[in-house]
Amino acid sequence: MDSGEGSEQVSVQEEESENSVVSPANGQTLPNLQKIVDFSDKIKLLKDEHDLVSNQMKEITNCALLEPEMSRALQLLIQYLTDKHGTLENQYLEESSERKRLYNEVIKFKGNIRVFCRCRPLNQAEIASGCASVAEFDPSQENKLKILSSDSLQEAF
Repeated sequence: MDSGEGSEQVSVQEEESENSVVSPANGQTLPNLQKIVDFSDKIKLLKDEHDLVSNQMKEITNCALLEPEMSRALQLLIQYLTDKHGTLENQYLEESSERKRLYNEVIKFKGNIRVFCRCRPLNQAEIASGCASVAEFDPSQENKLKILSSDSLQEAF
C-alpha cells in the first residue's frame, strides 16, 4: 500500500505544480490568485483603452459642435470670394475696353497706315503683253504717289 499512497502523493504534487504559477516577485502563487492578477492587468488595459476612446469621443464631439460654425464660415468665405471674383471680372472687362480704346487712339495719333502702297516697275513680260503702269512715283518726292486711271485722271496721295 505504500507504493499506492506514494503514487497518489506524486500525482497530487504534480497537479499542484501544474496549477500553481510562479510569479517573479512573490515566487509561487495560487492558481486563483494568478487569475486575479491577470484579470487586474486586463482591467487596467481596458481602462486605458476606455480613456483613449473617451478622449477621442470628446474630440469628435467638439468637432461636431464646431461643424456648424465652420460650415457658416466656409459659406461666408465662398460668398466673399464669389463677390470678389465678379468685381474683379467687371474691372478686368472695363480696363480691357479702356486699354483697347487708348491703343486705338495712340495708333490714330501715330498714323494708322505706315505703308500705303508698294509699287514695283513692270517686268518685261508685262510690258510685252501691253500692260500699263497705274502708279507713278517720283523719287524726289518720296511722300507722294500718283494713281493713273483709265480716263487720264491723276490722283495724288
